[in-house]
Amino acid sequence: MAAIVALILLFVVMKFHIDRAIKIAERHHQHQLLHASNTTNNLRRSIHQDKKSIKMLEALPEEKSFWKTLKQCLPQQNQKKCSTFVPENGRQRIGFLAPPGHMTNTFLHLIQAVLNQSEAQKIDLIPTTSMAPYGYGKTHGWTKIIRIVPVPLLVGVADTLQHFSLQDQQPSITFGDVKAGLRQQIRYHCRLSHVAAHTALWTVTFEDIRDTPIQEMISQIRQFLDLSDERDEAATLARYKGGDLITLAMEEVTSRAVTLITSVESDNMNVRKALNDVLVDEMRISKNLTAWPCESFWTVGDGEEPLKLSPIVSKVSKAISPNCSAPYTSCFVKRDKCEAKSDGKCP
Repeated sequence: MAAIVALILLFVVMKFHIDRAIKIAERHHQHQLLHASNTTNNLRRSIHQDKKSIKMLEALPEEKSFWKTLKQCLPQQNQKKCSTFVPENGRQRIGFLAPPGHMTNTFLHLIQAVLNQSEAQKIDLIPTTSMAPYGYGKTHGWTKIIRIVPVPLLVGVADTLQHFSLQDQQPSITFGDVKAGLRQQIRYHCRLSHVAAHTALWTVTFEDIRDTPIQEMISQIRQFLDLSDERDEAATLARYKGGDLITLAMEEVTSRAVTLITSVESDNMNVRKALNDVLVDEMRISKNLTAWPCESFWTVGDGEEPLKLSPIVSKVSKAISPNCSAPYTSCFVKRDKCEAKSDGKCP
């Protein structure tokens, strides 16, 4: 009898401690959610309190002409056209392509979390800023590509420039850097739209990431990667707090972008008009991004000196140029070979 009583007492004590631990964990989780929510709300208030700053970051007047050029190639819609190269080892290589920056990090982690939930999938998710060389799968080495497009373009420009400015403690970013950065962003997606003519490629915009319910986004990820097994996504949803962490990350980058774009404004210069002129010029010289090959990443300098780049713009050009020595990659188009060598003089 004494032994039974002791066991009962032991059970009661253990249950008390377990219940207490659960309540502490729940309170901690609620605190994290509240902190994320408060941070997001504070950030939104700080952004919206300056309407002039927000106006500076809106889509440029002619940006809609750029969006019309964006293409994708979804195997579920056209399996014959959207080719998928798989190396001899049988492992799919999924390229996650975006210019350098911080805004895409959380979305990248979400895709990896979805992959981790899938059983027996021979898939490698490979993030890179390097442009895919011209050609088919055996040239660029990708089975499928996920490309991230900034909305509006200036958010992506600021995110990329600030990435190097913060990383390397570069001098202040100039208006010339912003104009060059805008040209780089446009040319980056010009190249990927050409690749989409024959390679499985999913185009995801910042708006898609921000506005699509996370459960629907997970379904789209699974569909593009052809993950057929049914999985419980509860753990992934909980980890990203119903999309709150993704929203928070994007709000933070947007806030920094507002600060940068407004910092290059001056009383005697209409910044938005000047940047819109750059966009119009890019669309003109590239024939609405249809000219082949796309313009070089190394000829984005101002006016009559397109090869004259600042140190930070040069770093961006290097980061987004093709890497001809990457695994399963070969460059045979002259433009790719020249850009890989940081040479903008090639025809």
